[in-house]
Amino acid sequence: MTNQYKISKYQLQRIRKQAQEDAEICDLYNALYPKKDAQEPSNQSLHKPYLRLTQQIDFEKIRPLNILQEALKLFKKQYKSGEIDYQYFNDQLRSIRQDINVQNIENEFTIKTYEANALASIDSLDLYTFEQCQMKLLELYLMPIKAKRKSEFLCYIILYHALKDNKDQLINIFNTQSIDTENDLIYFALNMCSYLSTKNYYKVFRCFYYASNKMSKMIQPFLPQLRKRFIKEQKKGLIGEGSTQYLADIAWDGDLEACMQFISKEL
Repeated sequence: MTNQYKISKYQLQRIRKQAQEDAEICDLYNALYPKKDAQEPSNQSLHKPYLRLTQQIDFEKIRPLNILQEALKLFKKQYKSGEIDYQYFNDQLRSIRQDINVQNIENEFTIKTYEANALASIDSLDLYTFEQCQMKLLELYLMPIKAKRKSEFLCYIILYHALKDNKDQLINIFNTQSIDTENDLIYFALNMCSYLSTKNYYKVFRCFYYASNKMSKMIQPFLPQLRKRFIKEQKKGLIGEGSTQYLADIAWDGDLEACMQFISKEL
């Protein structure tokens, strides 16, 4: 018997993206089994490990929205107090995101969940998780959903793609998202885009050393690559005078020993 629910190209894109993010088949399942025929989620557990979905979804293992809200509140509190480490927090947030996606929940709580996971991933220098969260947040920010911290997170996202030199993604963000250019965080991110594109490494590293904690954490994983680029440009004679002390002053905030160790190990 032919299934009457055909999947559009857009739905296929959503399916592939979800599979890439969590190895889930949630969108496909929901396309084949519409909400009117779905079971109600009944799991009341706050703690639940992230599970890879390799077969039909068991709604007895899925938590309803009110339980997910309690779980997020609990884990944010425990993570902030140090009761749980990042690895456990991240696993629980992935599990909450999984239950959200299975039920196609797209509301203010969804945004808060992805924002909480993204913030923790920045602090832990976990770019893999940040990549997943920012991708979903860009979708959610286009929807008519209240997002109090949208400018803050767009700043992190813009900075992330600027550091990765993802020009196409940056153009897409600027063309689709409503960006408050008067916001100080957005202003910082846009300046970084300009400095990186013009190879103004003096300004790039000044921004890193004088940025807020979250901003400097966002930049930190990219520092080795930025320093290599800076030194290569220096060797080309495009900038500065070429002394090791000069390199240290620009890219290591004057730490000559750290500069010399980096050069001997990485170059």
